[in-house]
Amino acid sequence: MEPNANTDFDLIFLDPKTVTLFRTGGSAVRATIADPRIGYERTYLICQIARAFPLSLQDQYIGLRDAKDKDIGMLETLKGLDESSRAIVDEELERRYFVPTIRKVTKVKKEYDTVNFEVETDKGERKFSVQNLKDSIQEVGGGRILLTDRTGSRYNIPDVMKLDEKTFAILSRVL
Repeated sequence: MEPNANTDFDLIFLDPKTVTLFRTGGSAVRATIADPRIGYERTYLICQIARAFPLSLQDQYIGLRDAKDKDIGMLETLKGLDESSRAIVDEELERRYFVPTIRKVTKVKKEYDTVNFEVETDKGERKFSVQNLKDSIQEVGGGRILLTDRTGSRYNIPDVMKLDEKTFAILSRVL
């Protein structure tokens, strides 16, 4: 540990080679970290995994937090994690950031301030409604947008320019 390091406030970048993740009984994730800055080999019974930049850097800056939502440390990259730990990180991130990608819009209908979509996604067919379209669209860059429906579920459109003409016309009014 650095002489003046304050682990309550300092962000610790973890070496992936020092991090081992396990599943306990159910779906909880346990972490053992062999880093002298947080204790030579410390185990966290519950470890939460989240992206610091979920929209732009999906495999970088992965944060680990304990059961009290306190930072354990940050993985700048996932390279160097053992295969089993990497699989757990991928599963947890997939679960946390479940966002179907829209492959095709099969029907879109606008009624007052609601737009009803029927789409084909990489997770199957979906029907959802979006209210206040302007507030429900987030431009990510490079033509990519995220739609948030009335229930808070998000949908990814990787390239808005590849949508059919009618859908593009409706979305372009607010983009």
